[in-house]
Amino acid sequence: MTRIFVSYRWEDRDHKEGFRGLLMNPNNELFDVPIEEIQRFDTTEEIQRYLNTKIRQASAIVVLIGNNTHNGPWVKHELEVANSQRKPIIPVRIPETNGGLPAIIRNQDLIEWDADDINQALTNIFGR
Repeated sequence: MTRIFVSYRWEDRDHKEGFRGLLMNPNNELFDVPIEEIQRFDTTEEIQRYLNTKIRQASAIVVLIGNNTHNGPWVKHELEVANSQRKPIIPVRIPETNGGLPAIIRNQDLIEWDADDINQALTNIFGR
């Protein structure tokens, strides 16, 4: 089972469910951290520890790139953790948006919101 952590700005949350429909391989399991889970913590440090644990459980990170993703402090944290854990990071462009990539992944290829392209990127990484 390939566990894929989905990183996104809260304002782009509706696209997370649309993204789920693009994955063809039943061996891919998507997960994220809903805002309701985050709200139960009192400090930034508690949130960071929780996110670190969730990202550690992932095989890869997909970051949904919208108009303001590059400014998202929690997206930045998630990508830094994923990078430090050497997790593959796959940036996917949300349709009809044009925001830049977060600095940590600025040199990566951006995948369009297309089922074939996304699934090919995952196949290239995991061979399935």
